[in-house]
Amino acid sequence: MSVRSLPSASRPIPPWVQGADLLTLLMAAAALVLLLAGDYRHALSGFPLTIRWTHATFGALAIAAIRHAARPVPSLFSRLEHVAQWLARHPAFSHALLVFALTRPTVLLVGLLGVATIGFPEGVDEPGIGRRALSALPARFDANWYAGIAAEGYDWQATFKRQQNVAFFPAYPMLVRAVAPLSGAGDPDLPRERRILRLAWCGLVISLASFLCAAWLFGRLAGDVLGAERGRDAVVLLASYPFAVFYSAAYTESLFLLVSLGAWYAMRREQLATAAVCGALAGLTRPNGFLLAVPLLLTAVGVRGADGDRAPAARRAMRLAAAAMPVAGMLLFTFYLFQRTGVWFAWARMHGAWGRVFTGDAPLPSLSAGLLQVATARPYDLLNALGVVFALGLIWPVWRRLGPAWAAFVIANLVPPLLAGGVLSLGRVSSTLFPLFLALAAIVPSRVVPLAAATFGILQGLVAVLFYTWRSLY
Repeated sequence: MSVRSLPSASRPIPPWVQGADLLTLLMAAAALVLLLAGDYRHALSGFPLTIRWTHATFGALAIAAIRHAARPVPSLFSRLEHVAQWLARHPAFSHALLVFALTRPTVLLVGLLGVATIGFPEGVDEPGIGRRALSALPARFDANWYAGIAAEGYDWQATFKRQQNVAFFPAYPMLVRAVAPLSGAGDPDLPRERRILRLAWCGLVISLASFLCAAWLFGRLAGDVLGAERGRDAVVLLASYPFAVFYSAAYTESLFLLVSLGAWYAMRREQLATAAVCGALAGLTRPNGFLLAVPLLLTAVGVRGADGDRAPAARRAMRLAAAAMPVAGMLLFTFYLFQRTGVWFAWARMHGAWGRVFTGDAPLPSLSAGLLQVATARPYDLLNALGVVFALGLIWPVWRRLGPAWAAFVIANLVPPLLAGGVLSLGRVSSTLFPLFLALAAIVPSRVVPLAAATFGILQGLVAVLFYTWRSLY
């Protein structure tokens, strides 16, 4: 049969049709966002520009009408059916997408309702109350630091006695800077406060996209390690964990989770170039990112490829080099700051301005007065301490199910900061330790997982309200 005699639905779809369909869907999504968030207003070359949801809806309908008049078959709806069929053939991604859709927007909604109903504590002078509650929602705590770096770069004031942005690693704010032009944040006439808000929204979009990719990758990894059913359970537990709130914030947790998973996933499959890139990004994303080298190096030593134990020395050297890239990423940033400040490991010294100073003690909340008394007297410390207890309690299951390398990774991420600042921020640190959720899914019966996820979700709602109403949970 010649190409001319093929049914029109079987012919290759021209690129312009694919582009028109994609643009239609993007315009429809924009209409939904504008309907929820309100009109978009911006000054373009001095002229005021307002885009309403009705404008986006009309644009989507107009593009769809022109496209179907020129090429009615296959229709947009039939192509969407093909997408649904593709999702059915890729259960790991479809499950990750479902988990993402049910958890990440919900956290933002709970945060917004918390701001609208509870408000900020007395004395907090930050934007985001009343009509600005939605537009300023992502601009919380460290998100403003990252947005500031994206807007203005690093600033060094020749002192370690006050908080400065040299404490924050560059990978995430540089990604924010890369997507900033799409939000209009690069407009030189835009006031700094509005630029920071737009950059915070860019950061939130990056975090959400990173978490969706991370949940997909985690689901594939968990399926390999635990089987399909337990793998899906692991994704649910990861997304519902109380401190998974930070996957819906303009923070580094989502990006760090993605590159950490990517490095381990690639190392297991001997994809050394990918492992090296992901490892380097991990070292450039968070202060604890270089610790990923511990399990990767131990994994590299124990990796058996097609050549087994008789792998050439050059191949073994390549494995070790890829595994060491998180340290290389950290050292690269360290050297950059040394050029700016004249101080080695300036980022580590700057953490003292946030109260992280090594003392050798582990100041956990005392339970002598009873757990309920501690909950009322030091609720933030107790919530973070529960994250530490959760992680430490799963070290043995991690060791048994995944190996000592990943148990060492959990310990290395918890014990040093515990001895240098107590439980401060350790709840959100525990949220990125994905081996914990693999081990938890392995030991918890499947029938218990929905109840565990519901319990986690209740606490995640509490954490969301605290975080978005400017309570010092960190």
